[in-house]
Amino acid sequence: MRRIIIFLAAAVGLGCFGILPASAASFSPPPNATPQAEAEAIIMPSLVYVQGLVSGTVAVPWSDGTQTSYTVNQAPLFSCSGSVVDPSGIILTAGHCADTQSPEIQTAMIDYVYGQLVNNGQVNPSQFSQSSAEQDWTPSTLQLSYQIYSMATSTRVGSATPMSGSIVSGSPQPLGSGGDVALIKVNPQSPLPALAVASGSSPADGTNLVAAGFPGAVTNSGVDIDSLEPTLTPGQVTSIQAFKGYPFIGISATQTQGMSGGPAVSVPDGVIYGVSSWGPGDPNSQQLNFITDTSTVQNELKQFAVSPLDAADRAWRAGIEDYFAGKYREAVPFFNTVLNAMPDDVWAQHYLGLAKQSESSEPVASISKPGSGPDLPLFIGAGAGLLVLAGGITFLLLRYRRRAIPEPAPTAAAPVNLTSMAEITKEGAYCPTCGAACTPGNHFCSSCGVPQRMSS
Repeated sequence: MRRIIIFLAAAVGLGCFGILPASAASFSPPPNATPQAEAEAIIMPSLVYVQGLVSGTVAVPWSDGTQTSYTVNQAPLFSCSGSVVDPSGIILTAGHCADTQSPEIQTAMIDYVYGQLVNNGQVNPSQFSQSSAEQDWTPSTLQLSYQIYSMATSTRVGSATPMSGSIVSGSPQPLGSGGDVALIKVNPQSPLPALAVASGSSPADGTNLVAAGFPGAVTNSGVDIDSLEPTLTPGQVTSIQAFKGYPFIGISATQTQGMSGGPAVSVPDGVIYGVSSWGPGDPNSQQLNFITDTSTVQNELKQFAVSPLDAADRAWRAGIEDYFAGKYREAVPFFNTVLNAMPDDVWAQHYLGLAKQSESSEPVASISKPGSGPDLPLFIGAGAGLLVLAGGITFLLLRYRRRAIPEPAPTAAAPVNLTSMAEITKEGAYCPTCGAACTPGNHFCSSCGVPQRMSS
């Protein structure tokens, strides 16, 4: 009983102070709040454009039997895509983007020298075609270096500041003799936004994903990067297949040349399933492409002790999650955390601005004062209920007190003291109790009823 009374009293106290639960807040997500859009927002700052610089020599045989070797020094001959997987500056890309024996890179080297000789008038293209050069000329001693353009500080490649990159020794797994992954190291002035790799096994058939990268074409003058932006294409997992003994994941997302090495990520979490690897080779047939298997990426990062996400990366994910849920006020401090670590992150700046603009429309789940605002009918009803509740408590308290105080036990009637009875004579006697005159022959006083005893 005591516990019940205490509970009811507490309820009355809460009601008297107006501490009633506010109505559930209804958040309004932004218009583009789809799982795909959320995944794309997560990965954008971590995407990088990889410009491959090739050095080496090309031996050119002439029709007179002589041969000339032409030296190439850091010519921008190809492009790939990648993503940051360690804030210190580790880039994940495709293995064939770091393979000097790659047919694509060797052919690009020959085509570059051929174009230079045509421009210089040393080769007449009408007499000696580029396809003939690709068959007869021999590249050698190729070395690769990179210019890495991070999308953390720009929305376009052309306005980003390039960083010099080099292959992490031993990391490349070339396509055909490995799982087609590689790591590139850069030295950024501040930490770079990084992506996480999916844990567990490879995604099942039908799993939604987004593939990201930078479409580009290899030309004699390099890749036009002034207005180049990332391309993000949705798709699904279609199959798990093996190529020369290594597993690859088939996806339906469209990919083009230049997107090799770009991440394919989960929806909406934005964690890496694999990197774009290869397709059918026909630019008109891009309905099925392949990414490296998740286990291949996991093993690569484990082997080279790639660090997990740091506090800023975790804050970025939390902020994006809150923003796309319509919790703009909650997202603001997360974006500020990112900018404290990475002041030039244009995406954190962008979403911070959007969150601040939208937070005025976010409902505030606060404690309301009774008797005011749209909740007035609620508080009138609550007040009436509290009055009934208070009356019930009063009744219980009184009843409990009545039961708690024992009533005095009934006392037995005092025995009649016969010695105090009047010695009633036949006449002239009076009741010793009330003083009334006694009637001879009566056994009780006619006035007060006290028994009388006649004297003998």
